[in-house]
Amino acid sequence: MRSTIEIIEILNKILVEDEPFKSELIVDFQTDIFKDESIVNESLDEIISDLAYDLDFYEPKEELRKQDSSFYNNERLAQIIKASIIKINNYNEAFYLKPAANE
Repeated sequence: MRSTIEIIEILNKILVEDEPFKSELIVDFQTDIFKDESIVNESLDEIISDLAYDLDFYEPKEELRKQDSSFYNNERLAQIIKASIIKINNYNEAFYLKPAANE
């Protein structure tokens, strides 16, 4: 599994790229996540897997979004990615910044 820093970097790149690169990055991200069978932490794996699934519903073309109400636009994509970045950062803080048992 990629490090959380690498995952956040990829997500930030998705946020700033334009089409068609944005969609290509999303597919690459999803492929990496769905092919990776290593589980470092179940909580982190759930956050990232849920995000990869949710990204399936991003549709940049308005005419295609009209065909299915589950599709969403770039604005909603940004909300979903930013919420996931917050969850990953919260995971990092909780997991990596725990005080040692003898402190």
